[in-house]
Amino acid sequence: TDPPYYDAVPYSALSDFFLVWLERVIPRNLRDWRTGPDGLAPKSEEIIDSLELLRGARKEGAKAAELLVKDRSDFETGMTQAFASGFRSLSKDGIGCVVFAHKTTEGWEALLSGMVRSGWAITASWPLATEMGTRLRARDSAALTASVHLVCRPREEDAPVGDWAVVSHELPQRVQSWTGSTGPGKEC
Repeated sequence: TDPPYYDAVPYSALSDFFLVWLERVIPRNLRDWRTGPDGLAPKSEEIIDSLELLRGARKEGAKAAELLVKDRSDFETGMTQAFASGFRSLSKDGIGCVVFAHKTTEGWEALLSGMVRSGWAITASWPLATEMGTRLRARDSAALTASVHLVCRPREEDAPVGDWAVVSHELPQRVQSWTGSTGPGKEC
């Protein structure tokens, strides 16, 4: 799956743009999409952290103004529910694959927390170049060029909790074996 990108893409707002034009060309009896009470894409079900899209507005103030605003907690809860649904529909020996990209640790933490809380274990990951460096968005900016593909499996009920000391000890050795490098600027 390609989940929502935390606070990066307001999909429902993009849907509104296309919905207006689709309604002009598709006859009413052929429309099978759901819309909200305002005739636009439903916003309440969207999994997103829209607080950042409001450029730092406080959630309380936005709610007082009756704006539908979601924050990290809303995103994490929504992702937990979505991943739990996928978990329930998968056989015990099944495999899930999630493609995600985000610049912030907050976005990654919210996504990974939702995965772990819903019963998944990440068993492999690969960063793959998914974006063209020459695209307009990448010009003169620090735009992402890769997405991380996460392979997930149902976590065993008796799986132990990891130990950070073990991870921090093994990580440099594993990175060395993956990259063939013994350190910054040193080749094997």
